Amino acid sequence: MKKILISFFVFVCIFSVSGNASAAICPEVIQIEDSLGNVGVNNIVENPNASAGPISSSAINGSFVRGTVNTLTLKVIANNRRYRFWTDSSVLPYRDPVWSTDNSFTFDLSTAINPNYSSLHFRAEVDDCSWGTSFSYSVVNPAPATCTSWTYSDWSSCSNNGQQTRSTISSSPNSCAGGSPVLTQSCTYTPPACTSWTYSDWSTCQSNNTQNRTAISSSPSSCSGGSPVLTQSCTYAPPTCTSWNYSNWSVCASNQQTRTITSSQPTNCTGGNPTLNQSCNSIPLCTEKYRK
Repeated sequence: MKKILISFFVFVCIFSVSGNASAAICPEVIQIEDSLGNVGVNNIVENPNASAGPISSSAINGSFVRGTVNTLTLKVIANNRRYRFWTDSSVLPYRDPVWSTDNSFTFDLSTAINPNYSSLHFRAEVDDCSWGTSFSYSVVNPAPATCTSWTYSDWSSCSNNGQQTRSTISSSPNSCAGGSPVLTQSCTYTPPACTSWTYSDWSTCQSNNTQNRTAISSSPSSCSGGSPVLTQSCTYAPPTCTSWNYSNWSVCASNQQTRTITSSQPTNCTGGNPTLNQSCNSIPLCTEKYRK
């Protein structure tokens, strides 16, 4: 809690009615108290400066919660004396103090000119005696009430963890704090349909006149489905053959022999310069006839 120190300073001075330079004799004990139950006892000590009268340093220090104290009564107990109380006119409405045998005065704090005052100063005078003390109070702001009801924003869309959230717009009672607003709930997540993609490069054109690619990523986040374009038509141009597997060479005839291609590379290639013929030395057939 934020504490605002509000000091009530009560200075009790006792003046000689006759105007003599020396002060009258004070009671040996003066008691001070307030309506909050605080009590202080002042033992009077002779002042070395006789013209200023006796002195005392005892004081009351108290506290209360703002808004719980509308009136504050200060009291000085010294037998057979007259008293008058002054208020701080910068905070409370001015009143003309008068001497009275009534040794207490009640200040109405609800009449404060500035209800957010940070300090109050009071002065009390006791006739025929010089004496002073102070009243200091810490004013504590009250703890806010616990919130019991709220108005909310709309629920967010269901996230892929099966949760949706909302925030509070206002709460009651006024100026409350805490409580247990319902800000999350379970939901069934339905992924959105994908509407755009990033792709790999197109593959080379296949012999069926098509080429393919894959989707690398999609949006919106965590989407599924949609209609990515993964295939397109193309004009197939078979590669030129660069290597071949051959059959065996044929028998040499007329100084030539031949062979055929059994396979070629790369796959589905055409053309190229395969070696299908080569020169050879023919061996003539024997034609001489032998007689018996």
